[in-house]
Amino acid sequence: MELAFQASRSGPPSCQAGAISLHSSYDPEREAERYLDGAAGGRTPSCFILSGPCIDYLSPAIRKRFGEALVISIQHDARFSDCPGRLPGGGGADAVWYPGCAMSREAFLDACLPEDALGGVVFLEWPAAARAYPAEAELTRKAVKSVLDRLASSNATLRTYGRLWIRNACRNVLLAEPLLAVPEGAVTSRPVVVAAAGPSLGEALEALRPFRDRFLLLAVSSALAACRQAGLDPDLVVASDGGFWSRLHLYPLASQGKPIAMPLVAAPPPAIDPPLPRLVLVQGNFPEPELAPLVGGGLALPGHGTVSGTALHLAARLSSGPVAVAGMDLASRDILSHARPHGFDSVTREAQSRLEPLEGLVRAREAPLAPLALPEWPWRTSRSLSIYAAALSQEALLPPFAGRLWRIAPSPVALAGYSPLEASRGALEAFFSGLPGEEGGEAGLPLQKQEALPLSGRKAALLDRIEGWKDLAKGAAASFAAGSLPRSGRAAEFLKAVDLPWWTAACRAVLAGRDAGKAARELEAGAFAFADGLMERFL
Repeated sequence: MELAFQASRSGPPSCQAGAISLHSSYDPEREAERYLDGAAGGRTPSCFILSGPCIDYLSPAIRKRFGEALVISIQHDARFSDCPGRLPGGGGADAVWYPGCAMSREAFLDACLPEDALGGVVFLEWPAAARAYPAEAELTRKAVKSVLDRLASSNATLRTYGRLWIRNACRNVLLAEPLLAVPEGAVTSRPVVVAAAGPSLGEALEALRPFRDRFLLLAVSSALAACRQAGLDPDLVVASDGGFWSRLHLYPLASQGKPIAMPLVAAPPPAIDPPLPRLVLVQGNFPEPELAPLVGGGLALPGHGTVSGTALHLAARLSSGPVAVAGMDLASRDILSHARPHGFDSVTREAQSRLEPLEGLVRAREAPLAPLALPEWPWRTSRSLSIYAAALSQEALLPPFAGRLWRIAPSPVALAGYSPLEASRGALEAFFSGLPGEEGGEAGLPLQKQEALPLSGRKAALLDRIEGWKDLAKGAAASFAAGSLPRSGRAAEFLKAVDLPWWTAACRAVLAGRDAGKAARELEAGAFAFADGLMERFL
């Protein structure tokens, strides 16, 4: 499509794409201001996402009216990167994406959008560009929806679990013995199977049993009982859920002494004899980075919203070989959302009665979790599972996964980047035969014992960290009260985890030029009470 640039009657350049005028030939600046007036209304957004701004008269209009608001631009044509009238920085936007960029739209938005931006985001689609570039506009809409869905899910999780994660991390620092570590550069070459807990796991494990000596098995905690029943003991169990009841999944490890990999924010394991050797994972959630040195530093992994995703990243870090995943269905099969047996089965069985049989209780619990019927009966899914599927697909196409992932007995939920693998003896024999590292490779996982600091030293260091968090809260509250945003990233992480609603309220007040004093006082008081509670509980 040919682009034609010409001066408007008011002076700034206009542009035409084929037969479609992308900007006013009279006054493109005034046109952008009128559009912004109608689209923004009386809101005071903290972030704008622009779809197809072309020459981009929107960004200067936003700067004029909203000052410090973050402006993110996604262009539909790379030729606008060097066009008449283009201002430095992409027409005034803070960040600009063009077609042909090595980074996907989703990855670009993930990198640009702050976690607390969701409530103040406005999406502006330039109407003329949507008509001229309908396919690009649709791709941008889908990318923005996907990223905002994930952001909403992340914020909802943080709002619910932020304080619990900090409490778990403090408790795990005091309980983390014995410790394991991955030596620098150590990696095995053997293939790895990751056992997730979807309903197809059982048939996959049955097919995998004859080949158990040809792969390493990493099991998410909720798949542990199913693996044990199938006669496949995992080499390593991965747990990341912060909830108390998730500990029920780990009781099959009693008397086994098998190692467990978990972030500090996960729920502490139950009291099992002997204590579980523990590989600490550091995924960046507050306060993992600053508490991890107290337990030897841990193993850095990318953060992930699912335990299966965490297990996949761990498998790719520990092995250079192929990674096959079983039971990653991202869907329910009829009334079953998990493999059987499952750690929560006993809870449901104990609640059954003559008037409320087990099948009815299971259906009442599972049906709302996956209300969306898939064309392939009896499979069902949900909005949150679709968000996870999109995130897993995006990751699978990039390092360290690209070309390494397989999916055994997959559900109808499609995942890009995963090669399907039939759960049959012939298919698995073909898969495992001749894989690099099968013969002569390292026998097990590259893990070694690591000494922990004495408990007294960990207690003293933890007390010092908590006192430091109180100082962060005090300084951030003073900044808000003075009408400015806190500069400390650690303060932001701590306060968002402790009280995301008051943190967001204080940020919005500052950005809108209102008094943030009340929000700052509530935020500081809540943070101090929480920190004092931590010291009383643990120290």
